[in-house]
Amino acid sequence: MPPVTGFRPAGPGFHPAGPGFHARACAGAALVSAGLHAVMAGQHADLWWQAAVMLVMALACLPCVQPLWRSGSAAAGRMMMGSELGMVAFHGVLLLYPGGAGGGHRHDGMFPASVGSASAGSPFGMLALIGWELVAAMLAATWLRRSTVQRGR
Repeated sequence: MPPVTGFRPAGPGFHPAGPGFHARACAGAALVSAGLHAVMAGQHADLWWQAAVMLVMALACLPCVQPLWRSGSAAAGRMMMGSELGMVAFHGVLLLYPGGAGGGHRHDGMFPASVGSASAGSPFGMLALIGWELVAAMLAATWLRRSTVQRGR
């Protein structure tokens, strides 16, 4: 009997080298994106329309979670990659726009944006958000590429 070298949960969806694990990591990234948008809705509570936009964006992240988690849907992966890249572009414009986070954007009252702040209204918070979106988009892109190559074999 060969020695047991490590614990590996049963099922193909849980092996770190398996395609199911990669799809579930994409689902987790989409869930984190939804959570980040919900947190930002709270940070934009002073302006109802901004909070509503953030809540709509949080809800827009959720349709990708279940198909990616359960079946590794390629359509959900493409939708996730596209929406993450769209958010990178949108947040990049907000960062560079003179009235945006990089140009003196302030949340007068609850969350002032200062140089050392990591809130969503600061340049550092916006850069962190863009970084997360790039990571999530790359995760979806690598999963799509990997699943396409494996289907071709």
